[in-house]
Amino acid sequence: MHINYLAVVVAAIINMGIGALWYSSLLFAKPWVKATGKSMEDMRDAGTGYALTAVGSLVMALLLAYFITQVDSGTFLGGAKIGLLMWVGFVVPTHAANYVFEGRPLNLYAINVGYFLVSLMAMGGLIAAWH
Repeated sequence: MHINYLAVVVAAIINMGIGALWYSSLLFAKPWVKATGKSMEDMRDAGTGYALTAVGSLVMALLLAYFITQVDSGTFLGGAKIGLLMWVGFVVPTHAANYVFEGRPLNLYAINVGYFLVSLMAMGGLIAAWH
């Protein structure tokens, strides 16, 4: 398999869309803001955060595509499985250590890692299926 760069870009956009929905008032905005100790007004001027998130989304999608090609996973379910494994192996342990050392609330950890679970599985599925 080769890397489909259009799929990588679309997966990065999907990641941004999932994040926008995940952290919106439809889902987890209120508990997330409360757990961070910030206000909604603090979130209004987040241009740098969005720019970093966009770059990070592209990097995540590209590396996810690389891993998917290495294991030759060519189905949506196979790609979602790779996303799940990336989540279990990299997101869960690194975020857990940060939250423990920073003394952050468990619900903030759950909201944040939950977003990455959904996002990595969706991105992995799309990238693997779109070859």
